[in-house]
Amino acid sequence: MRLRTLLGEQKLARLDPLQCIDAYKNQYNSRGGVLVVQDLDGDPALQDASGSGTWVCESAPRHLPCNLDPVLDTYRANISNWRPLDAKAPILYCLSEDPPAAACKLYSSVYIMVIVIVINACKAVLMILVAWRIQINPLLTLGDAIASFLREPDRHTSAACLLSQQAIRHGKSGRLNWSNYPKKYSPRRKRIYTAASKVRWIICIIL
Repeated sequence: MRLRTLLGEQKLARLDPLQCIDAYKNQYNSRGGVLVVQDLDGDPALQDASGSGTWVCESAPRHLPCNLDPVLDTYRANISNWRPLDAKAPILYCLSEDPPAAACKLYSSVYIMVIVIVINACKAVLMILVAWRIQINPLLTLGDAIASFLREPDRHTSAACLLSQQAIRHGKSGRLNWSNYPKKYSPRRKRIYTAASKVRWIICIIL
């Protein structure tokens, strides 16, 4: 009814069949609904369709997006073979709804813009200071820690390949509580949850 109202108000654009195919072959396009006019024994008959282009190739046997279907070349070569929407006769033309005029606007806040600029400026200053003034190599990633250990091995853990976390945690303040001598491996069965501490498990469950 809306399209027929627009037709009575002469607000629909007339497209020939080839223009109609090109305008609606894509699944998403900027045009609105369309009235497809076919010739039934000399009398034009209207058939409405949506703005989606799936109806353009619905009579094709292939299961491809309409704009990629090679059947379009067949239709262009002989437009009388194009019979969308179960049309019984050749398509005379299409009456297409013109797309609404696009109105693009940019909304911005001066206060937010100033805050972002100031924060970015501070970040830039900090990056320059880190690049030019700090001469040490910080350990930012696990790879940095491994590379640092390979360059300068820790003498306190040398040859302590079986050193456990408990031995380090139970060490006395100011003194090491483990030896660097090889230790005997005593296999003990452990539960999977022992990989993390009880505090971490509690925090994870609460979160």
